[in-house]
Amino acid sequence: PIRDASQAPDALQVYRSALAAAEDGTVVVASIGHATNLVPLLQSPGDEISTLTGSELVARKVKKMVVMGGFRGDPSVYTDPTYQPEYAEWNFGGCGGPWVAPPPPPSSEDNHDDDTDNSNDDAEESQDNSDESHDDSDESYDDSNEPRDCGGYDLLGNITHTALALWPSSVPIVFLGFRTGERVFTGAENVERDLDDSPCDVAYRKFCGELEGYCNGGEGRNSWDPMAVLFAVRGDAHGYYRETRGMIRIDTPSGMSRWTPSPGGVFTGQSTLIEVEDEEGVAYQRGLIRDELNALFLRQPTRGPH
Repeated sequence: PIRDASQAPDALQVYRSALAAAEDGTVVVASIGHATNLVPLLQSPGDEISTLTGSELVARKVKKMVVMGGFRGDPSVYTDPTYQPEYAEWNFGGCGGPWVAPPPPPSSEDNHDDDTDNSNDDAEESQDNSDESHDDSDESYDDSNEPRDCGGYDLLGNITHTALALWPSSVPIVFLGFRTGERVFTGAENVERDLDDSPCDVAYRKFCGELEGYCNGGEGRNSWDPMAVLFAVRGDAHGYYRETRGMIRIDTPSGMSRWTPSPGGVFTGQSTLIEVEDEEGVAYQRGLIRDELNALFLRQPTRGPH
């Protein structure tokens, strides 16, 4: 077994070897976390593993990619694919990139001239107050164009943008966004069971023990990445999702995402998964996904040779 990162094989070699050995059009890639391994793959030249470039391997071997990432904004807007976020989702932008202040609300066209003048005065006063509040706040929320000093995370917006720009347009991408996975909680039973020989138990216990506020008062952890992997492997077995076609744009360097549904649902090569609109039904289906994931997490691992 791998005991530390130095024993892990090179991600690019794993990607190229797995794709080269696969039948054409059979691979489903599940991208969870950051796209730091996708970019080297897509930029890789032919080598001793395959004469095909990374982009050519993807175009030939991959059927689709499922990406956990993107953020549609307000917590109450679970079923609106047009909602535009005001900041980056973690997988796409982390804490890096410049802080982008929310735009001011649009002015009403019905205002009279004197009302408009007052509105402008109020806006200037509001801006002054906003500047003062920024002066008193943490530097990471400065609305200038300076990076947030998050080290390598400052590069994530550009990495995400590059990965999606290099991805062959012939291979569909399905996005599972932040809001879609936010309300499914898993892992609580792993924390309670607490078996030292279960990697899932150890991981959930460690995470929820050190970051208790992220485990929803003992209900478990939000299931963004597990849901993306489950969809990639088993599809939508419970009728939980509506798949909306459109296009995503990633801002650099912030990593903020903008999703635009395609008119009339025309195929664009990209789609996003959102919850069905029936709130009573979706709560039941949400429970089915939770139970399916928990059952997988509670399985004892199959032990290979040590």
